[in-house]
Amino acid sequence: MPWKVTTTMEQKIEFICEWHTGNYTITELCKSLKSLDLPLIS
Repeated sequence: MPWKVTTTMEQKIEFICEWHTGNYTITELCKSLKSLDLPLIS
């Protein structure tokens, strides 16, 4: 199965959409990104 390729903009949109659901705080989302060892969104 190939790797999922996403652009920086797609990552930003996904991050904001997850935050807007109200299920997560910004802190929780940032920690989840760090635990996945994803590059920082700039």
